Amino acid sequence: MPIHYLYKILFFVLLSNSILAQKKISNSNFFEEIPYEFVNSKIIIPVEIEGKVFRFFFDTGGLLIISPNLKEKLGLRSIDSGTVSGVNNVKTKIDVVKINQTKIGSLEFNNYKAIVSNVMGKHPVTCFEVDGIIGRDFLKNMAIQLDQKNRKIILTDQPHRLKLDKLKAQKLQFAKNKIPILPIKVNGKNIKKVIFDSGAGDFISFKSNRIQKYKNKKIYQKGDIVERFGNFSLGISGSYPAPEKQYHVFIKEFKIAGIAFEKFYTDISKKSNSRIGTKILNYGVLTLDYINKKFYFQSYDEEIKIKPISSFGFSLRITDQNAIVSGLYANSPAAGLGIEVGQKILSINEVILSQLSNQQRCDFYKQNFPWSEDDQIEVKFLNKFGKIKIINLERFQL
Repeated sequence: MPIHYLYKILFFVLLSNSILAQKKISNSNFFEEIPYEFVNSKIIIPVEIEGKVFRFFFDTGGLLIISPNLKEKLGLRSIDSGTVSGVNNVKTKIDVVKINQTKIGSLEFNNYKAIVSNVMGKHPVTCFEVDGIIGRDFLKNMAIQLDQKNRKIILTDQPHRLKLDKLKAQKLQFAKNKIPILPIKVNGKNIKKVIFDSGAGDFISFKSNRIQKYKNKKIYQKGDIVERFGNFSLGISGSYPAPEKQYHVFIKEFKIAGIAFEKFYTDISKKSNSRIGTKILNYGVLTLDYINKKFYFQSYDEEIKIKPISSFGFSLRITDQNAIVSGLYANSPAAGLGIEVGQKILSINEVILSQLSNQQRCDFYKQNFPWSEDDQIEVKFLNKFGKIKIINLERFQL
């Protein structure tokens, strides 16, 4: 895995029943194909609001969220306010507005309430140039199919029109907040409460406290759990949490809808729910039938190989003026040579990170850093004593 920012554009929102109230789509007998962009593991679709087209994240784990800028453009007024908790468990006050008409393709959704959040104005979210999030409150009473090869989402209230192998149907369940839960097996055991979240760029990641419990019980062998420390997630509050431990876990076999993935390390663990994210779309077509409560996964290839996770030992978060170490692998050469979470990285391979333009910062975030494929890098940073230090690091793989 190249060095990159590990931000989440996920929102597990605790709101009043008025926002989560059941809605109905105006259309019936529909079969809508929606093209999408796939940028840094995020799905972006065109959404029409009040006759104007905007770019929105498509997030099965989120709700309808718009930026303050979009609120102003559309001349929307606040009808309510409240407090929400995002993925970081950081509480923040929000405004709520009502949108008379929202369209996805030809599908019409009327009188939906939206949360107004300034997270779209925070780097690196600004790099996507989106105005909001379309979430789970739009997906009731339909089936959705995500086809990564053809970059399209099918939305339909006629699941029989989708090309599905009925014999391979899996039971689809839902969390209390209506996020879909997928049935999976890990190392031969059924795992409960693993959500599918298209706002997450993960393949599979587990809840951190579960991994810590297994670690304390010494269920895994030495080397099966790789620890990292840092602050990675940008939540709906637009702020980062305090640094904390996260983990990779070695998996002998991961099975979903009868398709097996073998011998790989998971993505980084999460403080919130265990989840499957958009990386799984690289391997097959995923269908969530909300109507019949069925789930399908049809792999593109018979033989599936997971690309190893690779790193130089640390991850970066680039702000307006600085490049900050956001995460650090325990016992890595980077840690041994003095790199710590929160330190400033001055340059990598002579790329001066404090002098990047806004466009360069976004290009690096969306397309990876210039050194992302290098086997070795030179890092210049300020150590804990405030002195400049230069080290060389080699890429390692999990």
